[in-house]
Amino acid sequence: MTTPLPPGGPWDAPTTLELPRDAGPVAVLAFTGVGFADLGRCFDDGFSRLAALGPTGPGYAVYTGEVGPGTTFDLTIGFPVREGTVLPEDADGISLTVLPAGPALALTHHGGFEGLGGSWARLTDVAGAARVRGMLEVYTTDPSVTAEPDLRTDLFLLL
Repeated sequence: MTTPLPPGGPWDAPTTLELPRDAGPVAVLAFTGVGFADLGRCFDDGFSRLAALGPTGPGYAVYTGEVGPGTTFDLTIGFPVREGTVLPEDADGISLTVLPAGPALALTHHGGFEGLGGSWARLTDVAGAARVRGMLEVYTTDPSVTAEPDLRTDLFLLL
C-alpha cells in the first residue's frame, strides 16, 4: 500500500503527475449544493467529526462541479485512516473510500487560504481546455499550529 496522499511536492510550477491508484483508505464526509459561504461550517464541523477516527495524515477536500463565486458545487472532505478502520454505528454520513486517482496537474500554494483563488487561477490557466474532473486540495500543514505565512496547500486539478 502507498500513502493515500499524492507523493512529492512542493510543486512551485504547474506539474503533470499521476495520482496513485493503490492508495490506502480515507474517511470522508460529502456535502452537496455547497457555496463559498458554507465552506467554514463544512470544514469546521466535518473535520471535527472525522478526527475522531484517528487521521494518519493531512486533511483534504475534493470540489466537483462549477466552483466559483455565486455557484454551488459538491464538496468531499476527508483524512487518510489506517487500513482496517471500522466506522462506528453512529457514523452519520461518514464513509470510507479512496482518493481520486489518475492524471492531475499539481501546484503548491504557500500562505493563507484567502490566496488560494490566485493559485487555482494559475493552475487552471495552464490546464486550458483540458477536461477537469474535479479539484483536490491537500492541507499539508495544520492551520491550527502553523503560522499563516508558513501554510502549505497542495492543489491538484483532476484531469
